[in-house]
Amino acid sequence: MSFAQFYTNESVSEYLVSQMQSETPLSVLDIGCGASNLLLAAGRRWEEANLIGFDIDPRNTRSTNKKLQLSVGDGFDPDLSRKIIDLFGPIDIAVSNPPYLSIDFGRKEKKILAEAGLENVISKKVNKIPSELIFLAQNLLVIKDGGELGLILPAGLVCGEKWKVFREYVISEYTIKSCIQLPNKAFKKTEASTFALYLKKEKRQTKVVKLHQLGTKKALSVDNDSAIDRMDYLYRERSEFCVTDQSTNALRLLATKND
Repeated sequence: MSFAQFYTNESVSEYLVSQMQSETPLSVLDIGCGASNLLLAAGRRWEEANLIGFDIDPRNTRSTNKKLQLSVGDGFDPDLSRKIIDLFGPIDIAVSNPPYLSIDFGRKEKKILAEAGLENVISKKVNKIPSELIFLAQNLLVIKDGGELGLILPAGLVCGEKWKVFREYVISEYTIKSCIQLPNKAFKKTEASTFALYLKKEKRQTKVVKLHQLGTKKALSVDNDSAIDRMDYLYRERSEFCVTDQSTNALRLLATKND
């Protein structure tokens, strides 16, 4: 059986975990943990944290690492969030690299999104949705108020016109800490364009969203309206360059005329 697994390599895992702001989380969760690289990176940063992973593939839950608490669990199971809360209580930090899939938007999926308050971000005419929406909902249901989530998202959710309502919702309902554009080869077996979205489960407190690109030090700050429009770093960087370049050319032209 194919589970559309695109594992997070160690260097990317280290970077993604390093962007979290929590200093001493008691629990770190990864739904769809795969090879557990994100959890292992979390364990290296927070040695005392409880490292919890669920994966639909039983082979990924057979680790001999005693620091990991791994269980078989389907990220599309409407009861998964309740199972996690019953077993571990509200989670401090969640990290997730969901399967790269387009899935049917059926009764189970609608139930999960409704419980997380996300049902209205999707048009009633839509028959298929990105699987990442379900994983976002599952994580929002289990992290505590004030908890952090770092989630890998496809380009469509970050900058596609079709998903502007989705971006408007998450920006208005949560504190978006940053959105990081990842290299096209960040994950094995795929060159899909992906992003890491970081949010805090609390109402928005800032008026800008920080955009980054993995491997560069420069960060861009965009207002919320611009972030709702799109949150891809490279597009915003080009837009910024064009504005700056045009302004510089205008100044040069003015100086030439004055001469």
